Amino acid sequence: DIKRETLVLTEEGETYAAVGSPEIHLFMAIPPEGISREALEQRLDTSVFKIGCAQASKLKWVEYDKKKKIFSRQ
Repeated sequence: DIKRETLVLTEEGETYAAVGSPEIHLFMAIPPEGISREALEQRLDTSVFKIGCAQASKLKWVEYDKKKKIFSRQ
């Protein structure tokens, strides 16, 4: 007997597959010269901003300068 296993994406996974993950949306919203936190928050949905910040920072894709309050790509 051959056993088959089927993997299915969750609703969240389907969304990320279709439009991209929050961290890539955040990364792509940051221009090469950097962007203020306020301006970045305005460009993204609140949940995309929160999740994207956490994941992109963890992956070291972005850096936040607390003194200048600027996000930049890494």
